[in-house]
Amino acid sequence: MRVEEVFARTARRQPESAAWIESHDGAATSYARAAESVEAAAGMLAGDEDAGEPVALLVPNSGVYLLAALGIQRAGSAIVPINIRLAQEEIEYILKDSGARGVVYDESLEDALPDDWSGFRMSVGELTGAEGAGRRGAVPGPGELSEDAISAIMYTSGTTGRPKGVEISHRAALAAARVIVSEARIRPLDRVLQLMPLTHSAPLHLMAYGSFYAGAAQVVGTFDPVRRPGMLPEEAARHETTHTFAAPVAYMLGLKAGSASRDLSGMRCWMYGGSPMSKEQVEAVMRGYGGSQQNSARWMAVYGPTEAGPNGTLLDHEDHADKAGSIGWRSTLTCEARLVTDEGDEVAEGEMGEIWLRSESMMRGYRGKPEATQEVLDDEGWLRTGDLARRDGDGYLWIADRKKDVIISGGVNVYPTEVERALVEHPGISEVAVVGVPHEEWGETVAAIVVLAASRQAPTLEELRSFAEDKLADYKMPRKLEEVEALPRNTTGKILKASLRARASE
Repeated sequence: MRVEEVFARTARRQPESAAWIESHDGAATSYARAAESVEAAAGMLAGDEDAGEPVALLVPNSGVYLLAALGIQRAGSAIVPINIRLAQEEIEYILKDSGARGVVYDESLEDALPDDWSGFRMSVGELTGAEGAGRRGAVPGPGELSEDAISAIMYTSGTTGRPKGVEISHRAALAAARVIVSEARIRPLDRVLQLMPLTHSAPLHLMAYGSFYAGAAQVVGTFDPVRRPGMLPEEAARHETTHTFAAPVAYMLGLKAGSASRDLSGMRCWMYGGSPMSKEQVEAVMRGYGGSQQNSARWMAVYGPTEAGPNGTLLDHEDHADKAGSIGWRSTLTCEARLVTDEGDEVAEGEMGEIWLRSESMMRGYRGKPEATQEVLDDEGWLRTGDLARRDGDGYLWIADRKKDVIISGGVNVYPTEVERALVEHPGISEVAVVGVPHEEWGETVAAIVVLAASRQAPTLEELRSFAEDKLADYKMPRKLEEVEALPRNTTGKILKASLRARASE
């Protein structure tokens, strides 16, 4: 099936149930009403000669975003989600690289669109007024659209260069959705809190499409870490939601803001992923958000890159007691995982290897980049993730780092994540990022960039090294220490290590 077909089926099954709810005011839209609007929106976008070409979406998290995405797909096009926090030059690059024939945009973001781009522009006001405006063209009939057609072109975060467009088919996107429905036990009439950007694969393919599958309602809003750092637990409590997925930074900010003390007894499953979280951080979040209901909600860490759907491995609730910080011992129900050497051989227990994945939700490839696709996707369907990990004696995987972030100092590999896990335990440190900086003798040396804990004095480099001496070998110790007010992050919460390397190298 296709994404819009799954949505239409649920609308026929439970028409009066809420499809989405606006987090800011609680306004709800039923599946039946939403399905009518999807058909009308599709009519606004269908009928052109190039109707099958992709259409970009520049819209904040909202019910209108979901409506527009479904309308574009119902018209026979793929969506190109664009994060609203991107600069105009970044938006222009995605519009041109994807080959988008047009863009549906929020009126407040019109100035972010490039002046010289030739595609059509349709505001959400025009799109949602489709019922009264009449159709521009006929939408495709039953059987005219394939589930193997591209559903979305999802752009990677571009932390190491220009972002690449990941082509995901309808079949693949729904395979990812089925995984989360099963693993997180999403049921009809559940309430799924959606605050992470729907421009990214986990919120869209797992949580949004998973909700469509199950017949759950989505409480949709845009996370504001500056003005509302405690937004995640606040909205969960206010709307009595049952499930959510968020980046670790959203959980940590909610904890720091004191908002996790609210009544969160309605939550049945807290999911996190997208960037590493140490064992200490995971345990602190579970304690803070659990409160008196600590054992009533399940916690789940999910791991998987956009190129895999996302799909990969998970750490289930029962495993957190002993393995918090791991990404689990098993792959999901529709995925296979291997830990291998550069030559593709299985690595032994405790040795470093690259995670390879194969799943039903795998990408077709990078948009217009066959060589880049061949570098990561082999003929048997295995994806080379670029993530390095070790498997412990119980079979659990522990992420060490990205291949591209490994520091080579004096010919020896230093894995920044391992160093970060040791240093963040210092009571004076709230967050830490470790990068390699040039060294005339060793090639690279280790630099630690830290955010201080509240009301704490900055540790000296010598104090930090002394603190970590029983946790780290000497060659892994930081040789440089810098203090910052906040670590730079992209829109998914991932730390921008390239900018930190440049800063630390000055």
